Amino acid sequence: MTQMPHNRNKPITTVLWRDIIPYVVIFTTLLFPAYAADNGCVINIPLFQENSNTTIDLSDPKQKCKIEGAEWNDEGFLKFNGSNTIVTIPTTGIQLSDFTFSFWINPEIVHHNQSKTAIFKGHGNGYNVGYICYTSEVGGAKKIKFNINFGDKSPRAFEIGNISRDTFSHIIIRYDHKELTGFINGKITGSIPEIREATYVNQGIQVGAGTSDYPRFKGIISRFKVFDRAISSDEIMQLSSESTFLKNRVKNNSLDKKTFVAPVWYDDNKLTAPNFSICRNLVQNPSFESAFHYWCEDVRPMKTFLDKRQEIDTTTARTGKKSLHLYGYAEGDTVMANARSFAIPVEANADYTVSFYTKGTKGERVKVSIWTGVWPVWPVSKTVILTDAWERHTFPFTAPNAIVSVTFAAAQGKANFDAWIDDVQVEVGKEAGGFTQKPLQMELITGTTGDNMFEPDENVKMKLLVNAFQKSRGILTYTIVDFYKKIILSNNSTIALENNTGAAIAIDLTDQLGEGRSGLYLMKCTYQLDDGYMDYDYFRFGIRKSHTVTNRHENLFGYYSIWKSAPNEIIGMERSKKMGLGSFQIHSGNESISREMNDLAGKNNATVMCVPYPGSFLKLVTMREYKPGMNIDLEKLGNAVFARVKEMDYINYWKLANEPDHRIFDSQEQTDIFMKILLCIAENVRKANPKAKILSPDPSNMYPGNGINEIKVMLQNGLLKLCDIIAIHPYRPRPEDPDFDGHTKIFLAMLAEYGYTGDIWFTEGIDNMPYRIAQYGLEPTRLNDHYRGGPLSYDIGLGEQISAAYQSRMWLVALKYASRVKVLAGLHRDHIMDLAWTPYAGYWSVNTLANILGNADFVRDVNISSKVRSYLFIDEKNRQVFVFWNIDAKIDDGLEQPVRLSLPFQENDVRVFSLMGATIALDNGTLPALPVPTFVRADKISAAELDNKLAQIKVSGDVSTAVNIKINMQDANTATVAIDNNTSRKLNGNTAIFVNDKKILTESISLEPGKGISLTVPALLPEQQLIKLPVRAEFVSSDRTVERTFSETLRIMIIDRIKNSITIDGDLSDWGENKGITIANRFVDFSPPKGKEKIGWKGEQDLSAKLFCGWDESGLYLAFDVTDDVVSLPPEVKYGWQYDSVQLYFDTFCDAKNHPERNGFDNNDYNYDISTAGSETVVQRAVVPEWQLCFLKKGPANEVKRAFRKNVKGYTYELFFPASEIAPLKIKKGSIYGFACLINDNDNDFRKRGLTLTPENTEPFMRPELYPIVILR
Repeated sequence: MTQMPHNRNKPITTVLWRDIIPYVVIFTTLLFPAYAADNGCVINIPLFQENSNTTIDLSDPKQKCKIEGAEWNDEGFLKFNGSNTIVTIPTTGIQLSDFTFSFWINPEIVHHNQSKTAIFKGHGNGYNVGYICYTSEVGGAKKIKFNINFGDKSPRAFEIGNISRDTFSHIIIRYDHKELTGFINGKITGSIPEIREATYVNQGIQVGAGTSDYPRFKGIISRFKVFDRAISSDEIMQLSSESTFLKNRVKNNSLDKKTFVAPVWYDDNKLTAPNFSICRNLVQNPSFESAFHYWCEDVRPMKTFLDKRQEIDTTTARTGKKSLHLYGYAEGDTVMANARSFAIPVEANADYTVSFYTKGTKGERVKVSIWTGVWPVWPVSKTVILTDAWERHTFPFTAPNAIVSVTFAAAQGKANFDAWIDDVQVEVGKEAGGFTQKPLQMELITGTTGDNMFEPDENVKMKLLVNAFQKSRGILTYTIVDFYKKIILSNNSTIALENNTGAAIAIDLTDQLGEGRSGLYLMKCTYQLDDGYMDYDYFRFGIRKSHTVTNRHENLFGYYSIWKSAPNEIIGMERSKKMGLGSFQIHSGNESISREMNDLAGKNNATVMCVPYPGSFLKLVTMREYKPGMNIDLEKLGNAVFARVKEMDYINYWKLANEPDHRIFDSQEQTDIFMKILLCIAENVRKANPKAKILSPDPSNMYPGNGINEIKVMLQNGLLKLCDIIAIHPYRPRPEDPDFDGHTKIFLAMLAEYGYTGDIWFTEGIDNMPYRIAQYGLEPTRLNDHYRGGPLSYDIGLGEQISAAYQSRMWLVALKYASRVKVLAGLHRDHIMDLAWTPYAGYWSVNTLANILGNADFVRDVNISSKVRSYLFIDEKNRQVFVFWNIDAKIDDGLEQPVRLSLPFQENDVRVFSLMGATIALDNGTLPALPVPTFVRADKISAAELDNKLAQIKVSGDVSTAVNIKINMQDANTATVAIDNNTSRKLNGNTAIFVNDKKILTESISLEPGKGISLTVPALLPEQQLIKLPVRAEFVSSDRTVERTFSETLRIMIIDRIKNSITIDGDLSDWGENKGITIANRFVDFSPPKGKEKIGWKGEQDLSAKLFCGWDESGLYLAFDVTDDVVSLPPEVKYGWQYDSVQLYFDTFCDAKNHPERNGFDNNDYNYDISTAGSETVVQRAVVPEWQLCFLKKGPANEVKRAFRKNVKGYTYELFFPASEIAPLKIKKGSIYGFACLINDNDNDFRKRGLTLTPENTEPFMRPELYPIVILR
């Protein structure tokens, strides 16, 4: 079979993600010649100093510049502050026909109204001659762009590519008289043709300076160089490798040879995607020569047991020796995807074509779809008819967003049938070219269990298979690292292969890994062919101790799933049990689970749990669409429940309702209706199957004001008569924020209050996405139900590392309370990468915990530091196990280094294990407190000796304030003062609290290490709606070594319950006695557009406003009476924020004030935008809490009532937010939340300023810690 040649010279423009970095060549820089003494370098400004001189004027003209507003950070870098830092380089007379700009950049997060910030700009020798390089932030992705104008036509706008914030990237902009080309970190990222003969003369450069359209840069720029020629690719590689000057800035991830634990955790733990720019075909492993490498399966269910769904066929192929074999069936539901490619980055709204070859049973059908990064958006969903010969199918499509993947499924057949797929291709454009693929395809074979897993006592031997699809000569380098990126082995092999041939490289790691070698390992294979072609790939293998006996707590380690293809579920359960998982909740909604499937699950100790009503009753039971007065046919529901449970009388666990609507519990009337529905379901379940166990509804999330309160309300209304097991979903962004341990304690206390002492099931609760991709909102700290883009790479990035950390930390809390908590369903769809069952790192969070603590009991908390949490367990052999981990968000995110613990143990007294289960050594008696737990097992010392040594632990590297004080409101009459001990020692002392400068409380207190207390003091508020309340707290330790004073003026808004009905019509006369709150003249000024001058505020007629607020149990009423001399409305609502409009912000938990480290919105915040275009007034959700808290999505908020009226002095907005539109905020007396607004002003010219409730020259976006506190009275 002849293949089309590779299209190497046509780069494919792709969207790069924040944590997917461009490929950087791993060969040493010695392979590339250095440029000769900066030959042609006409400007060379280091912007790096050891002192704070504001002017650098050296004898070398290349380094002559003037720096204004200089501020040098501790590492010696010039810090551009976004305000007055400018570097001016006088360059008159330098001729630039061909040129190259080279610089390093580390941008900070920009203000959302400053999505563009200038990096540098220059002026030429003629009218309208110049250029500007700038950053542009769109959807969380930070781009580098370059605009240039030669003076004879409109500017050429060139997008260089995406960069990461808070880390350095190297940028090259090169012009060679033919093409303008961009490079990031040595890799070409794009180019545009620009053929010019005229000489370009540069008259001056300003680094950091902005324009009216491009505000000034904020961050670090260093090593700024300009060449008067287009430098070579080798020189570019050399420049991008010159990072030694960053030694004080770049986080070092090197490892001590004594330990498997990395001392730091950060920026170089980025995820590397496949190289999509070097082959026209964007599909990886498109001809299946690497088996299921880069091919995964869908998560959709099917009803009945079927045999094989797919396999790799080594006897039938169009190209090479393999193809994908799909099995079709005459019975059973069609799965949506038997096989699906990994995610492919594309350009949104660009044209692409998918093509592939099929053959099979004549007349039968195969379904092909293009899935995307947003669910459910499929630009292609087609069915093709099979013939008995290979036939190509092509489908052009437009990418709706920046991710696509190709899926195949065998449709339901007339009879059982076979189908083959081969040569899959996705390429740019509306037409399919000839099939092509990368010249080498690789596959890692271990010969063990098929999933590249070893036991700790096995010899770790494997083969790397290399298949060539053209004559290939060159060098292949393979490097093996562990989970922490420690290099285990790096070797080279010579490539000498003919077209369509292969070879195997034998690899034996037994000696290199040595003893105690459990864990996940990564192999990076890089090859460079003699013709210059370079590429790379990643593979994984793992070592884990299989579980062959039952642990006491094994059911606690749960896997939440739905049925996929039964054979793969059974394989998955068998392999998952070896990892340590003990319970498998196969959640079935509308689908029926056959007896055969249930029996297969039972053989693998799986717990099949279903909801006892068909899916058509789902919204009725959860009351998602309930309206007052709606008729509920309980008889119909009861009959359906009885029939379903009777049909599946072999199912032993039935759940009453999944995640009921939060609004149910806002009124007793709705609660009564809901409890009647639950009673109907429970009675019919027991009638149909008296042996069945019934689970309570499992609300989300398990916060005191949400899920815990909802269970409490159900208990008050007779829940214990209806169920046998209490269930709930403890989802949260981080295990300690909000604190899972603390909330579990609160939950247990509440259950005890109502007499329930039985088992607790956390039926869902861990769904930490293993990726960090800002443009999709993917973070381990967020639920990511919207994303179906598929796996991205076999590389291990920080997102996956922190995901494994969070999973293990959640399970550790469940183990602490294992006497009551029997199940925590953690691993979900993101625990397996592909059809070869390649695991994510989170698998080891189960394996290691089950191996070390599977039969252990919790003993006590060990208080060390506010940055470290630690528990003490005792295992079945009476050995004490001390577990510790970091809980500081900044360390989790890589913004600070972990603290280190000085452990007074002898090497032989204890064994130390990493999360991967590997044995590690004490590093001179110290270990870092990483985001992943570390386990210290006392093998040879007694419990008493261990207690004594734990008391001697010292913490180094903790630069926190010894005592931290936080102030907030508890209700309209009470303030809370939290005092936390951040040290590793107990602090005794005295505290005094002042309100309105009057001493309210003095008390002697005792603070345990890493712990704190909360004090309440009366704070009687005056009868006015907007209040300033100064509160001061002091603490002095008894030995006077710690003294801390903290004061804050709380800004409080009191909102009263409405006393009369309010009609939402824009007429504010029915607000009665409510005179409104005058919004003080606090403005944030916005930069004027190019050519416009800043216009100052002209007085109250220019812009002023009153805010009216009220509430009742149904929701929140708001109105704005705005004085504005010129009312300027947008032509379309999508531009609303640029014109006269209102933006609203809610911090529903009122928790941002005490958590400034969150650095922006968190999982319970809203941003609503309100604007009017023509006769249409739109309320738009721009930011929403996580799905589990509100069940709302971004977009139009049609349930919010709104009205707009213009009047002689300006305009009014009147709004009513139903309680459901601001969930989880509870609209009831005493509720507290953060609130702010921004009133934008445009006088038919430009958006000049906003009137804000936050401090002067600030605005509410991304700053919830600045919001006033609202109390409903």
